[in-house]
Amino acid sequence: MGQIVTNKTQRKTIIHKGLRPEIKILAQNDDGGFFYETKLDINPDHKFNGDYKISIQAYEKNGIALPPKDMGTVGEPSDLSRVFVRDIHIDRVLFRLRVYDQKNILRGLADKISLDDESNENKKKLKHQATSDTWLLVKETNNISVPFQVEMEEDELPVLLLKAGLNLKEKFKNNIIVKTLIYTAVIKEILINYLTNMEFNNDSIKPDFINKIILNSGNKLDVPDKKDVLDEEGRFTEQGQNWIDEAVSACINKTIDINGSKVSLMKQFSTSINKEEEIRDEDEN
Repeated sequence: MGQIVTNKTQRKTIIHKGLRPEIKILAQNDDGGFFYETKLDINPDHKFNGDYKISIQAYEKNGIALPPKDMGTVGEPSDLSRVFVRDIHIDRVLFRLRVYDQKNILRGLADKISLDDESNENKKKLKHQATSDTWLLVKETNNISVPFQVEMEEDELPVLLLKAGLNLKEKFKNNIIVKTLIYTAVIKEILINYLTNMEFNNDSIKPDFINKIILNSGNKLDVPDKKDVLDEEGRFTEQGQNWIDEAVSACINKTIDINGSKVSLMKQFSTSINKEEEIRDEDEN
């Protein structure tokens, strides 16, 4: 059962930014996840009782929240080391620190704690490494009402959200028809956002993503100019639409090595569709 903490007014704000943060969290990337450790220094000016308990919780914005980890009491705090997280990407993790009394009344809180600057530098390196091979994070969620959706935030890798309970993550990985249809729609939506949404004008991921698309085309595509994508009234131009169609086509027609065979996603898709048609014809006969 999850921990229930009563929220009362007059709780103290625990500082996690600035010159004297009371909690710092460092992380190190690892295969399949990341490790984190804490550095806790609760300010005595809060005048918390020594028996107040401390916990920390890793969570993802608009996503899952992991069970809280015990960090001892204010009188006997206990830092954590090498806690492994698999279910949340290091690029999207946040933390919540709670101080609460024996009746589970919340006495102190620090929320939306990001990784320390040292870890954030590692995150930036990881982002650029990721865009060279893995440009899209995939996760299942109950927070969408459609089969799939793209989530994008400035300076974050795009996330493909798949509705939980439909086994779409497995199908996206192994069913070439499902993969191609979703992949095509996702690339198109991401490119439209990057090229037309002002929020992504200075996005740090955007140049690597578009360069990857251009490489997929065999350098046949150029980086599109803003004025060629949007007209003076901010409407998407026919030239911009054509560029995106060519970019999507380049991605799904790029030849890749799959189980020792050189083949494109589009070719696999066509083969699978034809097999479906043959099976349907045989069933009808």
